[in-house]
Amino acid sequence: MDTVISQMREEAVADLKDAIAELEAGEELTRFIVGSGFQSRRFVFQWDDEKLSIDLRLPYARVLADEEVQLLDVMELGVAMRMAILLLSVPEEGGGGRIAVVGDEDGVNYAVFDASGVMTDAGEDWDALAARLETAFPAKGESFTVIWP
Repeated sequence: MDTVISQMREEAVADLKDAIAELEAGEELTRFIVGSGFQSRRFVFQWDDEKLSIDLRLPYARVLADEEVQLLDVMELGVAMRMAILLLSVPEEGGGGRIAVVGDEDGVNYAVFDASGVMTDAGEDWDALAARLETAFPAKGESFTVIWP
């Protein structure tokens, strides 16, 4: 993988880890937040290179929503940020394929494409994508386990 893209991925992972730390500490997120008002703030994270496309746009700090909805929002943000870190950490396989992920308040969609652009897998579930990604690491001799909330 190009060293510039690799460095950019590392920086994005570091920023996402910092955002997770803020979220878990119960602090207000200072990264990746757009919008203003009581119900219109969003967590937005986007990444696009030749191997990976991530577009996450999730509600954040909807203070007029009931407590259960607010807790679900926080949980979904944590899951989405962890998935983005996982996606950015997948080792280069050299096969020329691409993964595209979109997540918003309506759910998640992902698609995996081979080197010729043919879709080889698609779904609407983080769990299936996490299981698929988990298998990418042992192929490179690395030990990696996805711990999923």
